[in-house]
Amino acid sequence: MGVSGVSDVHVLVVDDEPLAVAALRDMLEWRGLRVTTAENGEAALRAFAESPADLLLTDLKMPRMDGATLIRRLRETHPCLPVIVMTGQPPAGGAATLDGTAHGATLLLLKPISPQALLKDIEAMTEARGCPGAPDRPALAPGQPGRI
Repeated sequence: MGVSGVSDVHVLVVDDEPLAVAALRDMLEWRGLRVTTAENGEAALRAFAESPADLLLTDLKMPRMDGATLIRRLRETHPCLPVIVMTGQPPAGGAATLDGTAHGATLLLLKPISPQALLKDIEAMTEARGCPGAPDRPALAPGQPGRI
């Protein structure tokens, strides 16, 4: 029972809260996505090196390596990687502070996250596998519930 348009999508879920990771993994796998999980940025870099993901779903505040550092490190080699950040404390400058010089789309979601909204965001970002400036860049409307 996959989400339309996201069959064969590989999502890397990174969060230091084991229950949150388990819930996200179960929900995404039930919807037909392939999921790899990691408990911090360092573990996520190792997991991504073994099996690159189509989308990064990460928290910001984590031990060992935070989400912002993880995003920068992954986008050094994968500048078009779409990223969804789940956070209870968004950065002052919003998603723009996380993009740096990368080309991939970044979306911030405020916790708690609506599962239905998250699935729609994953679908939008993975269907549009392009970079900014490309005609197929995801068109995510600002100000929708759960978005910052």
